[in-house]
Formats: sequence, structure tokens, C-alpha cells
Amino acid sequence: DTHAWCEVWLPETGWTRVDPTSAVAPGRASLDLNSFLERDIAVGQTGGRRNAFVARLARSAIFTNIRLAWETLNYEWDTRLLAFDADVQDVFLASIGIANRGPFLLIIEILIVAVAFLAIYFAWMQLRTRSRVDRAKVLYERFCRRLARLGVRRDPWEGPSDFARRASQLVPNESQRIRQISDTYIALRYAPAPATILDRFAKEVSAFAARSR
Repeated sequence: DTHAWCEVWLPETGWTRVDPTSAVAPGRASLDLNSFLERDIAVGQTGGRRNAFVARLARSAIFTNIRLAWETLNYEWDTRLLAFDADVQDVFLASIGIANRGPFLLIIEILIVAVAFLAIYFAWMQLRTRSRVDRAKVLYERFCRRLARLGVRRDPWEGPSDFARRASQLVPNESQRIRQISDTYIALRYAPAPATILDRFAKEVSAFAARSR
């Protein structure tokens, strides 16, 4: 639906945009879809159940809402995008306080804003990951304290996998649960895992603590 227009020089106003396609017949401008259907039915160009159904569909609220939404979309396209010329750009830049900026300075400001957004995003991701890992560590330390009450103390240099192997040998009746809790902790501590695994890990530690009392 896009088209170009010309500009003419008028002594009173200078260069003026002129759209020679804007003039239409008054009857054409006032003829909407309903009027078109009623006119064709009146002259006998449409008839039968099929055309009656089309006429009822055109007058329905759903079709009217769709047509109005489409016209609104076309209007926004024309006013927001097609009319976004240099003058509108200057007004927009002035409204956000960056008018009369050179291209180099404008690029620098855009880069600063982009870097700030990236810094906020990475800080949020780091905080989210840290809170998840810290909670997993607290739960694992609780699990180790329960094993210590059963006579299996973890050495400071002992990793989760080695400790689970040794604890399973010393407490064979809980070997499966010990390995399961240790494997879940390793997945949470050293690999990206969804939040549902952390909730499951908390339930496993709580169940083990209840059984080992």
C-alpha cells in the first residue's frame, strides 16, 4: 500500500508535498463493505444461501472487530513507520533528550546503554546462580552432619564422589540414598541444572535426615 509523492515549489510556502492520488470520488470513499453487499443484493448480482451467509458474516461482530483491528494496524504502520521521516526523528530524539547529537556521540551513547543492560543482566544471572549453589551447599553440609552422627565424617580434602563411595561402604543399608544425594549435589554444584533439581535435592536431604535420627 506504500506509494511515493512529489514536492512542488510554491512561492508562499516553499517546497510542499503534493499527493496526486489522495483525491477519490465521494461515492467511493463512503462505500464500505456492508454498503457494497447491500447494493449488489439490491441489483440482483448476489443471491442464494451462500451470498446471504457472506452478508451475515460481514455484518457480524467478529468480522467487524477483525476489520477494525486491521485498519488500526494499517494506520499505525502509516503513521509510525512510513511517516518516520527526518522531522519526526528529530522530534523523537528531542523527546528523549538526545537531540542535536552528532552520529559519533549518538553511537557512543547507544553503546553505553547496551553495556549497562548487559552488565545488569550478567549480574542478575550471577546472583541467581550463586543463591542456587549456596543453598545446595547448605543442604549438602546438613547431609554430611547427618552422616557424621552415623560415624562417617568427611575429610576436608575429600570430594563428594569419594566421600559417597566411602560412606556407602561404611553404611551399606543407606548406600543407595547416599549415592543418589551425592550425585544430585554434584549435578547442582558443577553443572547447570534446573531449579526443580534443587527442590528435589532438598527433599532427599530432609528424608535422609529423618531416617538417620
